[in-house]
Amino acid sequence: MNISTKIVSRFSVLAALVSTLLVGACELDRTHVAGPREFPIADVAESGFSNERLEHMSVILDQMLQEKSTPGVVGLMLRDGQIIYERAFGYRTPAHEEVMSTDTIFRIYSMTKPITSAAVMMLWEEGAFNLFDPVAMYLPKFADIKVAVQNEARSEVLNTVPPNRPITIQDLLRHTSGMTYGIFGRMTAVKRKYLEAELAIDTFDGDLQQWVETVTQIPLEAHPGERWEYSPATTVLSRLVEVVSGQKFGDFLQERIFEPLGMRDTDFHVPAEEHDRMAEGIGANLRGHFTELHDVSKPPILQPGDSGLVSTARDYARFSQMILNGGELNGIRLLSPKTVDLMTSNHLGPEIGQGPLYLPGPGYGFGLGYSVRLEQGLSTAAGSPGDFGWGGLAGTMGWVDPQERLILILMLQDIPNIYLYRCIFRTFAHAAVRHKQE
Repeated sequence: MNISTKIVSRFSVLAALVSTLLVGACELDRTHVAGPREFPIADVAESGFSNERLEHMSVILDQMLQEKSTPGVVGLMLRDGQIIYERAFGYRTPAHEEVMSTDTIFRIYSMTKPITSAAVMMLWEEGAFNLFDPVAMYLPKFADIKVAVQNEARSEVLNTVPPNRPITIQDLLRHTSGMTYGIFGRMTAVKRKYLEAELAIDTFDGDLQQWVETVTQIPLEAHPGERWEYSPATTVLSRLVEVVSGQKFGDFLQERIFEPLGMRDTDFHVPAEEHDRMAEGIGANLRGHFTELHDVSKPPILQPGDSGLVSTARDYARFSQMILNGGELNGIRLLSPKTVDLMTSNHLGPEIGQGPLYLPGPGYGFGLGYSVRLEQGLSTAAGSPGDFGWGGLAGTMGWVDPQERLILILMLQDIPNIYLYRCIFRTFAHAAVRHKQE
């Protein structure tokens, strides 16, 4: 019997267990409420949610941890900038050494991408570049990049040809650059070259400049603008930020985003004094080798804009609330509302195809750093037209539903079960809505 069937069949039994399981262990964490920048705690019923259904979600998540051997989970929901739900389940480590808490620090992997995209758009607002500019104007190594001609079996590169047009900054933001990852979808000769180059934060021995020099030696999987292909293009953007700002990428993020928003636990590493707050988790076999969660105990040489950050649920909620507010939080404006509209609109026109693995899924397009829901229907995920978000390799998720003024943050470190938890969390969170926002 699969987990979905179990959830349905056990509904009545689990409902009876709610009061028992939630006493003490799942109390709303109030340790970070005191400061003036913190989110207030909402009255759940007055905010239009069902307490009973939120508690049922807690029971399901607790049950799933036991069945899937996931160490622990943190779930956070906000509506209108107020906390509706904040719970921690399980443990920080697979060995059950430390109880999970809501201030636990997680590797957020690809949830780094929207933050990098925001940094890029901040510089765009300042006139540093145009979105239609070829990236080679700022990173000359891209001027000579080629596109692979591969055989039908996709086992080797037969030839390389010049791209039909240059890669633009917009291409990098919306994943239409022709670059690719080596771990998703059907294996090709180009993807194998990406794997062999060991471009990840825990395997690449160099900084962003050296990373760009390496990646531009690999031919593109497709011509720019030809199709959506998930890729490390956002790491190219982090090098772009360095070149046009004159700052190291991590320093730019700290000065321009994290410090203004009060994201005190978001960085490319975890300081020694905070190591006891770090979540550890479960890796996975990806393309024939076991992938461990990368080491965050010391500052890395590479600061990749596609996957390198750590954060907490509340920190990422602060970034998400800034985006939902149209670029502003607590009187501090990072982006214009019109820029946020541009980022969260679909940028995939009918001329752009979809690769073998289209991660946003049916019903979704892609903006500048986020997947974007195009209409109701098609997608099997709970949500509303116009909702947007993205997740990370180890299970984290940040989702925004503007129609409901709702933010969902899910944190875990369990690569094999990432989609299962995201689906359950989004489904139960929306099922708990009693009154839609007007």
